[in-house]
Amino acid sequence: MINTPAGYMSLANAANSYTRQKMTYGSSNDVRKIIGPISFVTNIGVGIVNSIARHEADVEVDRLRVADYNTRKQMEIWAEKAEKYGAGNCGEQSAIAFQYLRARQVEPLTWTRWSVGNHAFVLLGKPANGTPAHAKDWINNVVVCDPWKGVVGFLSQLPAYPVRNMTFMLHSEAGVVV
Repeated sequence: MINTPAGYMSLANAANSYTRQKMTYGSSNDVRKIIGPISFVTNIGVGIVNSIARHEADVEVDRLRVADYNTRKQMEIWAEKAEKYGAGNCGEQSAIAFQYLRARQVEPLTWTRWSVGNHAFVLLGKPANGTPAHAKDWINNVVVCDPWKGVVGFLSQLPAYPVRNMTFMLHSEAGVVV
């Protein structure tokens, strides 16, 4: 039941809920939250907490001498620091969701970002060999998990998530992350 389209939907919702619970402060770049002078001032505080979390993550990456190409380890550190500080933008929030889903042995998982633009999220059910050029072969059973936007749904039904604009950063399948 876990690694089925229905299971993906349920677990993506759980991952989004888990991430929201961890985001005490949340995101500093969500313009939906910046309304009025009090919200603007609050958002500055969130930005500071987010900067502290990112700085600590950068220090940890340097201390551990994590290679630039080791996206998996960097993502794990981002998730850890975002949870610790309760703050993070889409990259950190999607890293938390990815880790949450991996811990529950959901497969396949793909950590994804836009090729053009700046946004990150998780895909559940995308096959390792699933390319944008052949999306029609795999898109129908793939679920989007986007904690930053609060979106969960089938990729084929979400026109705001065009496959042609996706870069697949990490893929987890059979217990292996590449």
